[in-house]
Amino acid sequence: RRFSSQRYTPTIKHSPLIQDYFIDSSVLQNVFEKSFTNGSCVNFVHAFADADTIRGISADRVCIDEVQDILWETMPVIRETMAASEYKWIMYAGTPKTFDNTIENLWKGSTQCEWYICCPACRHGNIPSIRNIGETSYVCSKCGKPLDLKSGEWVAINPAASRLGFRIPQIIRPSLDWCDLRRKIDGGEYSEGKIQNEILGEPFDV
Repeated sequence: RRFSSQRYTPTIKHSPLIQDYFIDSSVLQNVFEKSFTNGSCVNFVHAFADADTIRGISADRVCIDEVQDILWETMPVIRETMAASEYKWIMYAGTPKTFDNTIENLWKGSTQCEWYICCPACRHGNIPSIRNIGETSYVCSKCGKPLDLKSGEWVAINPAASRLGFRIPQIIRPSLDWCDLRRKIDGGEYSEGKIQNEILGEPFDV
């Protein structure tokens, strides 16, 4: 409900293109279902405990957010909504928590793309980790020199995989407030597990 009301609906409402060509008085625009004049439809459903709410839907694209909280056993049922589609587009997003959850299974079967930066000072190859968090900026995990985030590139750790996968940790965002990040870490506000999960996008277990 929150995603539909606060993210999706405002996007539709403030798009002149969609309003002019795909919306009129005949379309359905409630919280859980949106339809358009070209015949397409968007359904918002949950599959937290089981996939029964998914059954009966026919789709070309499936987008699953917070996929780490979806039971792995429900994934085949969710994917079967695209059985008759010629497109079969699917996207997963979320934050890994432990090493044993749905997003980790998906990540292991993906290309595992990481933001790679070669340090100009020592030539060390950097993949985002806790060692890249310097006092005031993103730094080389070997020599500690500041790194330019824009000088990096996506590198696939598992290039043979058919599913594209990207890890996007907070620390590679150019707009990140570094002082705020240091307060979270130095002030003890975040445990080691929370730093790994929420800031680095990495799984963590005791």
